Amino acid sequence: MNKRSILFVLGILLLTAAAFYVYRSRSGSTLDSSLMEFAVSDTASIDRIFLADRQGNTVLLDRKQSNHWILNEKHKARQDAVQLLLETIMKVEVKMPVPKVSHNNVVRLLAGASTKVEIYQKGNLVRTYYVGDATTDHEGTYMIMEGKEVPYITHIAGFHGWLTPRYFTRVNEWRDTEVFRYPRLSEIAEVSITYHTDPAASFSLTRDTDGLYHLRLSGATADMGPLDTSIVRMYMHEFSNVRFERAMNMEDAVRDSVIASQPYYTVKVRHAGGEERSVTTWRIKALPGTLNIDDKPLEWDTDRMHAMLGDDRSELVLVQYFVFDRLALHPSAFLKRPQ
Repeated sequence: MNKRSILFVLGILLLTAAAFYVYRSRSGSTLDSSLMEFAVSDTASIDRIFLADRQGNTVLLDRKQSNHWILNEKHKARQDAVQLLLETIMKVEVKMPVPKVSHNNVVRLLAGASTKVEIYQKGNLVRTYYVGDATTDHEGTYMIMEGKEVPYITHIAGFHGWLTPRYFTRVNEWRDTEVFRYPRLSEIAEVSITYHTDPAASFSLTRDTDGLYHLRLSGATADMGPLDTSIVRMYMHEFSNVRFERAMNMEDAVRDSVIASQPYYTVKVRHAGGEERSVTTWRIKALPGTLNIDDKPLEWDTDRMHAMLGDDRSELVLVQYFVFDRLALHPSAFLKRPQ
């Protein structure tokens, strides 16, 4: 190759490199500013998140402490779901603008089915955008900022999938299902069980300042004993993480009818600091035609019960016998057996 040819090739290479640099700089600067439109890097200062879909479902998450969030100003929110949402808010990036050929269609899709997201830091609204459906390859998510005309395809680097499911608006799925959570024995000052169908078996189990336990039947003036300490301790450990299955969407009349009927039993726990929590259960009628192992009709469902948390008569939740049978023991279970 002669000298002129070499210079010509070098010139072409330099022009190509320069053009590529200008293109990357311009397009890169556009995308860089867009990256920051959706993402909020300082999630520690986020104190409120509001989600609303086109069907009228709304979710309001308020931070009360560093890792304690309240759902719709009433219930404790699921910590795992909140943390995943905060991670998404921090890491969401613009992958590319929606191609012009798809622009109008995507905008229509966002207008018809999307979730509005409002993010607040220290009480101030800092982001409002809409989250749509997945791209056809399910590797991106359509999003658009409120008041903007250009939708974007977003993603999280290194994550394969779309982000829409993380912005869900099903209120009951945001709710923490905690009933009792006392991981340390020293937290529980007293457990009392009231058996509404068998009052004579109702009892209280208390822990004194010396760490000794006392068992007393309801209405009695003297303690029962001696106690099997190992059984008592195992029983108290059952309250380390007690949860309900799910909240019930019941008509008011149906709920009120259940609450007006005779409860099955009530479990009440008093924290060493004085706080009290309780849950009252009601048995559920078995479905017609349900038989037991002896082919006899069952009166009650053998898997689940209705339950009311505390004195909140506005709703019932569903609980499992598998979980709650461990709490509803007969007082004789704690007594030391003769050698």
